[in-house]
Amino acid sequence: FDPNMISAEDWKKLGLRDKTIATILNFRSKGGKFRKPEDIKKIWGLFPDEAERLMPYVQIAQAAPAYEQRMPTYANTVKPTLAHIDINAADSNAFIALPGIGSKLSQRIINFRNRLGGFYDVEQVKETFGLHDSVFQKIKPMLQVDGGVKRININTATLEELKMHPYIKYHLANAMVQYRQQHGNFSTVDDLRRIMIVTDEIFKKLRPYLVAE
Repeated sequence: FDPNMISAEDWKKLGLRDKTIATILNFRSKGGKFRKPEDIKKIWGLFPDEAERLMPYVQIAQAAPAYEQRMPTYANTVKPTLAHIDINAADSNAFIALPGIGSKLSQRIINFRNRLGGFYDVEQVKETFGLHDSVFQKIKPMLQVDGGVKRININTATLEELKMHPYIKYHLANAMVQYRQQHGNFSTVDDLRRIMIVTDEIFKKLRPYLVAE
């Protein structure tokens, strides 16, 4: 995107606050120009991590020669685009590069991913503590999920190991162990449905993380 050209709405799509956008528009209205990507660091009210996130996507058009400037020009609306990131492989810097994601949220997403054993669906990211739905909807088109997840063997996992998973609360972990003690090993993961407290919703969320061996 060209910071000398894009509209207030485009800045908002990039995750900037209204007050910061007003500062930029005021700067441009007085004849101010961004001449290189690093110039966005000088915007008053723009946090350093926001500037670092945006800089790789800045493309400033070079001034046309004088004879070209006399010709009428018709500007196209610039639509900022960001590359997709693999949510199972992305590091903190990759998440920080997304609009609305700072260092704290970035670390929370990674911590949640590690506790889960990986994501199997982009929608799981919105379960991250402190991540507002409005922010998630903004970054969702930039996310993709590749690779598998770490699985738990429900025939050998202890109570402590089971309850460490975000989707398995203590009462469910205890019920799984009790079932195993009373009926023997699970033949398949589908046997979990025989436990009364395992609803269809719970089973659907858990299924990708479990294996019966």
